[in-house]
Amino acid sequence: MAAPPSYEEHTRRWALEACADDPTMRAAFTKAGAQNGWVAGVSVRAYCEREGLMQTASSQRGVPKQALARAWALADSKRDARGLRFEEFCVFMHLLAVVSAGGELPRSLPSDLTPPPPKPPTPTGDEALARSLQRSFDDERPPTLQPVTLPEQRPTLQAVTLPDGSSLAPAQLRSLLLSQGGVLEIGRVLYACDEALENERWRAGGAGFSAEHLLENEGAWSSEDGSLVSADRDAIAPPRDAAVWSLEAPWHAHVDVRSGATDRRGWAYCRSLPNGSEETEGSSGSPFAGAVARRRRWLRVYSRDLAPPRITVHATPVEPVKRPPPAFLLRLQDGWRSGLDEVQRRLSREKTIAPEEPSDVPFAERWAKATRCKASLDAFVRNFGKHETAATSDDARAARVKRFLAHAERLLRAQPGWATQDPETFEVETLDRVVSKLFRQLEEAGFRLITECDADDASFEKRVDALAFLTCIEIDAPDVEALAPFSDALIALKEVPQAETPLRAVGKIREAVDSLFACLRLLNDGKGKPPSTDDLLPLVILATLRARPKKLPSSLRRIEYYVGDHRMRGEAGFLLTQLSAAAAFLASCDASQLKGVDEEAFAKADGCAA
Repeated sequence: MAAPPSYEEHTRRWALEACADDPTMRAAFTKAGAQNGWVAGVSVRAYCEREGLMQTASSQRGVPKQALARAWALADSKRDARGLRFEEFCVFMHLLAVVSAGGELPRSLPSDLTPPPPKPPTPTGDEALARSLQRSFDDERPPTLQPVTLPEQRPTLQAVTLPDGSSLAPAQLRSLLLSQGGVLEIGRVLYACDEALENERWRAGGAGFSAEHLLENEGAWSSEDGSLVSADRDAIAPPRDAAVWSLEAPWHAHVDVRSGATDRRGWAYCRSLPNGSEETEGSSGSPFAGAVARRRRWLRVYSRDLAPPRITVHATPVEPVKRPPPAFLLRLQDGWRSGLDEVQRRLSREKTIAPEEPSDVPFAERWAKATRCKASLDAFVRNFGKHETAATSDDARAARVKRFLAHAERLLRAQPGWATQDPETFEVETLDRVVSKLFRQLEEAGFRLITECDADDASFEKRVDALAFLTCIEIDAPDVEALAPFSDALIALKEVPQAETPLRAVGKIREAVDSLFACLRLLNDGKGKPPSTDDLLPLVILATLRARPKKLPSSLRRIEYYVGDHRMRGEAGFLLTQLSAAAAFLASCDASQLKGVDEEAFAKADGCAA
């Protein structure tokens, strides 16, 4: 059997050596948010979105998200939770260029593209001595507390088939889950990863590492930041509802020997353990001088089917469109069209007596007993600023918040009063109130979740003020400004940015769209075909122009980030698309897209806004 190539032999055969020597690639690596030679997945995604390398809801430039996730999985050869090092980043950018040029990604990374391994660091005298001592007391006395699942037990996580037919290995799936904040959507399946960290301390005198040596405020099991501690692992991450989630892999230790993050048993050595209020220094997979604590990350993977029920399309024939639709209507995919059907079916039902608002007393009583969830929320807000830097993106904040909310959902579901609550009621009446508390506390602490739309907010408000002279005639919308439901729609649109949570903002958009549908019904007097998207969109544009909502781009981005994906495939996705399309039209329209508008007059008004 031939010996593996050395570091020098490997680098001479790497096909992207010239690309790695290019200063432009090094500058792109830095711009993507690299720190200490590594760049995280959320930073790379934000970089690709800023540079137009990834398709988004508002732009079709770049590669699809599925191809970007596949390129990441191929480039992340070490399956390291820290992200990509520079050589792997070069492979990632090369794969994106292949997809952009119309090529196809390989099922596995070719050997000539495999990046060279990092040069092994030379251990110092103290580190070599500490490593020798570590081996001695590890052999002398094993840990007292044994985990339920042995590290050697192989997890049952299976390979995942991507929509393009390619396969994603279990190690690649775990790497993507850790880099995306513990939640990953592939096709119509949502994967979620629970985490619990096992903690131990070392004492001299032959005792070695053991959970019995932990301090008073430390626990054998804890969360990542140490805000939750317990002697029971399931208390840190309670089991998910079996009626909704399928267990893909039971608890198993995360081992990352190749990158040096852990040893062969999954332990990472550090000087101290986090306690929820203070940061700790970095850890290493090898013992070093001063390492008196160690942690081991345990993972449990679930999956959930997100496929929505099929909605039958109306069988009545639809007249052909007389004019080509605007470009932004191409964003209406099948899921959002089903959302239109859902709106029409809801409005066509006979109105009944409005149900009384649910009393807040049960939630208040249960929340008073949810001490663990309240402590976790307070710790999250207290430590939120420690992750904030000048380069922190909205994607990174959203990943952290979503990860906490998933953890809060598990804690709340462990309460007797909420354990049996159906998913719809739990999300709308319970979890949304926790989201409101979280957003309010972050705002009171001086933190903002959406910071990348400030320039868009100011530009949009100036543009809307400049286009105030437009009427329903120029927009090709029906004349409904004198109708009472139109005034209700304006009030609801103005309240969208003021909503405490994204789900409540969607509710305000729903009120506005319902009022606009009521205007169309009054005009038709119940006759003719039911209102369609082509009838509704001009009215949404006119209502947005008259309402002049503040910070609308930021509000739309907040809804897109924090409303669940299962909702975005139905009515919520349709509502968001309508308002996003109206905002995009007002922000980019010119005289040629309006009826009977003089180009010079339009350019003069638009110039005053600039």
